[in-house]
Order: sequence, then structure tokens, then C-alpha cells
Amino acid sequence: MTDSYRTLVGVCGPYELKEKASRFLAHAAPVATLEEAERFVVSLKKRYHDAAHVGWACRFGDGAESSFRYSDDGEPSGSAGLPIHQELVRAELFNVVCAVVRYFGGVKLGTGGLARAFGGAARGLLDTAGVRTVLVTELVSLKSPFELVGTVMHLAGQFPGAAIVSQEYDEEGVCVEVAVPRSMAERFRDAVVERSSGRIRMGSGNLCA
Repeated sequence: MTDSYRTLVGVCGPYELKEKASRFLAHAAPVATLEEAERFVVSLKKRYHDAAHVGWACRFGDGAESSFRYSDDGEPSGSAGLPIHQELVRAELFNVVCAVVRYFGGVKLGTGGLARAFGGAARGLLDTAGVRTVLVTELVSLKSPFELVGTVMHLAGQFPGAAIVSQEYDEEGVCVEVAVPRSMAERFRDAVVERSSGRIRMGSGNLCA
């Protein structure tokens, strides 16, 4: 289990690769859903309406691949979308779509040549794109007596990457939501129980609601 994953900072491209008179233009963007990825591809098809094909791939997950999709867009099977997806895997990127626009130059490249060109264009773009790391956290909701709020704050400070998301007071105490890196969430809960002798209640959602 990882506590972070890599994704793109923003939309990037085009990166151009030429192969035997054909032009391959790679574009990529961070996306949250398959629908977003498909809209990105549609926008490229409108922008490059005179292009022969737009092969693409998208990959989703939070450190482990949860789903993916790719399309050859009329190119021979496995020659466009699959090599683009392989480049997303190689770059260890998640929640990203990458599309490569092809302008046919009159010389057939064959399935192997196409795969190298589509993959090469994607690789050239992804190797130069801005990348950011996203921390994956789990939200822990607590209801603490007033006198133990300091204990909660102290514990949150002992877990690297943990952060207080919200605090709300009522007549019984303080409701606190703490975002904890997911690999540490269970240890954080155990520490809360131990340090408060079970007096701090844990649950889901806002416990003061």
C-alpha cells in the first residue's frame, strides 16, 4: 500500500514525432473519470479534424491501477492505444489520459512501426511533462472531551503527513476530522484509543452533526 501517486500537473502537448513522413502529435492531461478522458479525446479530434487517427489511453488509480481504457481509433489492433497505455505504466502515472494524433504521410509503417511511433510520441511527451505527487489519505472522525483535544492535536503531529481538516465544538466536546496517510490510519486509530483510554469516540462523518 502506497501513500501517494504521480499524476500530471496540467494539460501538456503537443510533442511531435515524425516517422517516414507521418506526423505524430502527443497530448496529455490529468483526468478524474473516463468521461473526462473521452471529452479530452473528442476535443482533440475536433482540433485536428483532418488527422487520420487519434489513438489514446487513460489510466486510473491511487498508486495501484484500478482501471484503464485505450483505443486504436481504426489503426491495426494493438498498434496505437496499447503502446500509449504502456508508456503511462512506464511513467508510473495515474488519473491521466494521453492521446496521439496521427497525420498519415503516405508511407505505411506496419503494425510494429506504428506501435513504436505512437509509443515514442507518448514517451517523448510524458518524459518532459510536469508531474506532481498526490498524497492519499484516509479521513478519521473523532469526538473528544474538551480536556483531551490537546492529545488529538499532539497525536496528529506525530504522524507525518497527517493534518487537521476540521474542528467543531458542541456542549459535549470537540469533533475533529484528521486526514491521515492511509498506511498509517489504523495505527493512528489505535494510538487514539490507547492515549485516551477509549474516551475519544471514533466514527464516520461529522460526529457533532
